[in-house]
This record gives sequence, C-alpha cells and structure tokens, in this order.
Amino acid sequence: MKEWIRGSQNVNTLWARVLVDELARNGVRYAIVSPGSRSTPLAIAAYQHPDISAIPVIDERSAAFFALGIAKETGIPPVLICTSGTAAAHYLPAVCEADASGIPLIALTADRPLAMQDAAAPQTMRQEGMYSRYVRWDCSLPAASVDEDMLRSLRSSVCYGVAQTGTGPVHINVPFEKPLEPSHANEGRAAIPHAARPLLREGAFGREDGRAFTRWPQSRLLPDPAALEELAQDLAASRRPLIVAGPCGASFAGAIIAYLSAAGIPCLAAEAASGLRFRELPKGVTALAPLDLLIESQWLSRYLTPDLVILVGGVPTATKTQEFLDALSGVPQVQITPDGKRIDPAHRSHRHLSGDPGMIIAELRTLLDAYPLSSLDGDWYDGLIEATAVVSSALSKVLEETDALMEPHIYANIINALPEGAPLMVSSSMPIRDLERFAMPARKAIQVFCNRGVNGIDGITSTALGIARARKQNVVLLTGDIAFLHDLNALNIARPGDINATIIIVNNDGGEIFSMLPVSEFEPPFTKLFTTPHGLGFKHACEFFGLEHFEVKSLYQFENL
Repeated sequence: MKEWIRGSQNVNTLWARVLVDELARNGVRYAIVSPGSRSTPLAIAAYQHPDISAIPVIDERSAAFFALGIAKETGIPPVLICTSGTAAAHYLPAVCEADASGIPLIALTADRPLAMQDAAAPQTMRQEGMYSRYVRWDCSLPAASVDEDMLRSLRSSVCYGVAQTGTGPVHINVPFEKPLEPSHANEGRAAIPHAARPLLREGAFGREDGRAFTRWPQSRLLPDPAALEELAQDLAASRRPLIVAGPCGASFAGAIIAYLSAAGIPCLAAEAASGLRFRELPKGVTALAPLDLLIESQWLSRYLTPDLVILVGGVPTATKTQEFLDALSGVPQVQITPDGKRIDPAHRSHRHLSGDPGMIIAELRTLLDAYPLSSLDGDWYDGLIEATAVVSSALSKVLEETDALMEPHIYANIINALPEGAPLMVSSSMPIRDLERFAMPARKAIQVFCNRGVNGIDGITSTALGIARARKQNVVLLTGDIAFLHDLNALNIARPGDINATIIIVNNDGGEIFSMLPVSEFEPPFTKLFTTPHGLGFKHACEFFGLEHFEVKSLYQFENL
C-alpha cells in the first residue's frame, strides 16, 4: 500500500487514500458508494483498495439501509460514502435505526470547504452535526493536507471513529477543494510539493506492521459485582422466575440456554426474533411462545404471573405482552442492556444491569454454586409448558380446517419451509407481529432479522439485501405491500448476480395495522389517509428490474413454491 499512497497525484487523493487505508486496517471491508462529484476522492480510493469491496447504490436512503443489513450480519461497520448537500440527509433514517439498535455504521460524507459555507454555494449545507444525538461521535475533518502531523491526526481520528461504532453509528464529514479527481495538480493548494514527498512518514503510510494506527480493543463490560450478586440472590429466592427474551437477542442466546440448563429453569418466553424460538434447545428447556396468545386467556394470564422477571433484548413486540408485563404490580423486573440505554417504555423496571448480556448471564451461571435455584415451582412451569402445547395444537387445528390461503398460514408455515440455517428478514408493522403470534417454536436454527430499533418500515428490502450480500446466502424477506412500496428502489441493488434473495410480499392492499387502532372508526379519512389502498400488483415492477415474479393465490401454491 505504500507505493499506492506514495503515487497520489494531489493532496485530496493522498488524504482520501490514507483515510480509506486506515479504515481497512481497522477491519472495514465494505464501502457503499452513492454517485456524486464532491466524494470523488473517497469513492475512487475505496474502489482501488484491495481489502475493501466498493458497492454502488444510487439512492442514499437505500444505500444506508443496505449497509445496515451488512452490519447486522457481520458486526463490522461498513462505510457509507456520499457527496455533499442533501445526499447525506438521506442517511438519517438508517442512522436512527442503527442508533436505536446499536448497529455499527460509518457515514462518510463529502463536503464543500469551509469558505463555501453560508455563501449560497450550490449543493452546500451545514453537515457537521446533522445527525445530532443519533451518532456516537461526530467529526468534521480539517482540509486535506500533506503535513505529517495532520496525516497522523487523520489516521488517529479514523481509528477513534471506528472504535466508537461498538455501540452504534458515527459520522465523519470530509471537506474537499478541487481538483477532486486523482489527476496531477501543478499549482495551488491541491498540489503536493515536490519537496514534501520524501518527507512522507508514518502518518502517510501507516504502521509498518500493517495494523491500525491506534488500537482500541472493544471492552465488554460487566456491571458492578455487587449488583450481579444481588440478582443471583433474588433468583435463588424466587419460585417462579421468568426470563423474557426480546427481539434481536441472538448474540447472547447461547448464554441464556446454558444458564437455563444449569439453573434448572425449564422454560422461557422467547420472541420470534430473539434467537431462542427457532433452534435446538437442550433437553428439559422449552420456549414458551407466543406469550401474547397465552395471556389472552384471563385464567392463564392470572396463572402465568411470575414472581421475578428478567428481560433481555429489546422491548417485546406484541402489545399484549407489553401490557401483561406492565400490569405485574409489585413483581420485580430486571432489564439487562448492553449499552446502558433505558429499555423501559412503561417505567416498570426495578433494576437495570448494563453490560455485555452474554457475559452477565454467564457470570450468573458461575454464581449458581453460591446461590442455587432450589425453590422453583415445578407445577407452575409444567402448567406453562402444557398451555403452550395446547395453544400450538389449537392453532394448527384451526389452520388445517381451511384450504384458503390466509395470512396466518404464511407465518405459521414459513419456518418449516426454510432450510436449516436460513436467514429470515421480517418487516416491521404487521409482519413481525404476525410472525410473533403464529410461528410456533421449532427445533431448527433459523436466524430472524428485523429493524426493531425505531420500528420503521423504511429500508426493509434494502436491509435484507445487505444481509444477503454479506452472508453470500439466499435471504428470505417477509414484508408487507406498503413497506415494499416504501423501498422499491432497493430492487435496483438486487440485480447483480452476487445477491440472492426471496421476497415474500403479503399484499393486502394497504396498511392493515391501522385497522387495529381507534382511528379506524373515523371514515372516510381513515381509509384514504391511513390504510392507503393502492390497488397495485408488483409483477411489472419486478420485470422492470429484471427479477422473477410469482403471484401466489392458494395455500397449495404457497406450500409448493
């Protein structure tokens, strides 16, 4: 890489190559590039670097969610590269989702130089701080320079920025003066003085060992030992502790299973997106699901009452589950969070433990010798497990009684239809709720992805395609018609042959989720402004992008796709 950097024709090219090289040394492997002029130095540097895959995506909003999908799969921050002006503003929805979900992401936005700000220069706006509180770090770099100290500062800043993505997105704003192309500049501030080239040192070329300029090992935090011991004592004294695994907790699912098995707790409430409902569980451990169907029975709801609740992962998807937990007056509720954020919309939590959830649960397991769970109410757990079996059997019977294709059929059968190890992306709004309600536990490893940080329907298809691109495996996306229309531009990403995805669109001609709200009683504005029926099919849209399309009209067709 030294010769590549040394061969930079002008200061902008040198600056961009150093920046991109340091990103690569920090493990970044994907650059999602949207076309534009001001970002030329960054785009070309990313394209030329051998360790980075530069992927073009025209629409910046789609590009950002595509990057989000890559980050969900890899756990490594991809970098977004765009030109100046409103282009960077289109990243905001995905940045907000990354913030709420703790997903690593780097927005690398090109900018006009400071002298062009607040002077009506075209395609110029104040970009520093534009993502406000939704990024972990916001930095506007100085003008490109060949000075050794400035180049060292650049590499150090890149390292710091990547380190901050451990809990969410960051923003690095990069101003450039012309010339933007990697061409020779004979004079002016963009030229590299001939005398300066022999003076290029570590700032330009990076560490000799090829490692990051400044290493920031990711720390995995544990809460105060006294807080862990207090929770262990509470568990030991509890007769009916209930662990509720919320969405997107797959990364610490193994630790939860190991703890349940060691502690002798025979079941847990497992969301569809928790990483615990669809997998092989050890003998003697059952996933209670779906919890919202269990608590619809008033008798079962009263019987279900635990004496201690431990919540791991995000806020429960089903409203009824949330309401059930909210109504547990006097029952201690403990929330385990990875980054100290408050996940407590009803303000019922008695205690928050902040730290790596997998490590917290593993540490609780080590405390079992001192605080064994010897007073568990076996009859209570047996009742919950039996109730789950009854609900599952009743649901299967109802669905088997009709040959007509209904939405519950899709969600009840999708897990069985997928091969072992398949990734499933599920849209926000009704799809994730219906999967939560109708997909029964299965001893098959299916990883469910969803954007449950801010729960938006924007960028759903793009996120799924990002997962597919990083995983290099066919991804199944289960989405609704409104969410699909919202992200139609994403189909332009799907055209390259290195992305494989199957998109199942539940087309009920509008946003049916609003029919569950009181506003549904207010016609005529309800249908026109909330349900928004569109009367569209998607055959021609798929043909436009060169994609195959099949319209499924019967249960038989769906089961034999």
